[in-house]
Amino acid sequence: MAALDVACGFTTSAFPGTAIPDNGQITATVDLTSFDFNDPLVDLDVTINITHTYDSDLEVSLSYGGNTVLLSARRGGSGDNYTSTQFNDGSPTRIGDGTPPFTGQFRPEQSLNAFDDLDPSGLWTITVADKSGTDVGTLNSWFLAMDTQWCDDSDRDTVKNDYDLCPNVKGVTPHGCPLRARTVTLTYSQASKEFRGKLQATSAARCKDGQPVRVYKRQAGKDAVISRVFTNATGNFVAPKANVNGKYYAIAPKVIEEGVAECKLAQSSDLNL
Repeated sequence: MAALDVACGFTTSAFPGTAIPDNGQITATVDLTSFDFNDPLVDLDVTINITHTYDSDLEVSLSYGGNTVLLSARRGGSGDNYTSTQFNDGSPTRIGDGTPPFTGQFRPEQSLNAFDDLDPSGLWTITVADKSGTDVGTLNSWFLAMDTQWCDDSDRDTVKNDYDLCPNVKGVTPHGCPLRARTVTLTYSQASKEFRGKLQATSAARCKDGQPVRVYKRQAGKDAVISRVFTNATGNFVAPKANVNGKYYAIAPKVIEEGVAECKLAQSSDLNL
């Protein structure tokens, strides 16, 4: 019976306890067809535990999606057993260079990359074939450890969780947050001789609450900063009065709101005084 633990990537385990007949073969399966992962594989490791009194009798292979990969081909001479033997393409040691009971990580006879880019939602089969007489054994257990394309990217926005400021919300920005549209308006009160304006944002209130706003005056060369203020909870702001005529505009700079959004820069239209 197989048990499935779905997390970042996922693992399967099966404990068939199936006898391996002399000069015969057995198969064991893990059925993942009911799990619609829709997530292609990028890495796969296989671990086996086999009791057998003559390892070189055995060939072990894994099949899925029309592909079969040979894991071990009659290795180990007269030695006994495969104990916590993990087949890992990244291992520096080939299975042919190992010694029974092959405990640890080994590179399989053929690369597990054959399964890359496949959706793992299907029937996985391990085959253990006994190619010689006299000795018999048992397939005790086997495990699959799979990493998928979105394993470290929960919201599938191509920004890995470790670097994503919004790991549970699909974003379009380098920081993994959605981009919220912002607008800022600027007016001038002749009565109070002060600038007034409002910062508005879609969806994320924190993109307008307590945000810095700068009011600039256009001039030859670099524009002059007239005032720096912050918006209130409704996005409104008031800036000190201006004493000279000219063209003015307001800017709310680009900010990151962790877990909410990345709010883009907003600039008002020119205000002629």
